[in-house]
Amino acid sequence: MGESNIRLLRIQKGLSLEEVARQVGISAGYLSQIESGKRQVSAEVSYQLAKLFHVKLESLFEATRFKAIRNEG
Repeated sequence: MGESNIRLLRIQKGLSLEEVARQVGISAGYLSQIESGKRQVSAEVSYQLAKLFHVKLESLFEATRFKAIRNEG
């Protein structure tokens, strides 16, 4: 499955794992597993994350973009 942009978006917004998880209605542990690609994310949680970060749904899962940005810093 691989990593997603969710962690990068969360960090760019200056939000903690716990803050995002609370706003989306999931546990911090579950969000951590989603960010690292260890768990799949439901459609509803994906929608809530996209809404929270003000991005298109597909932007959450563009792994190549995430890796390119991550490698620049």
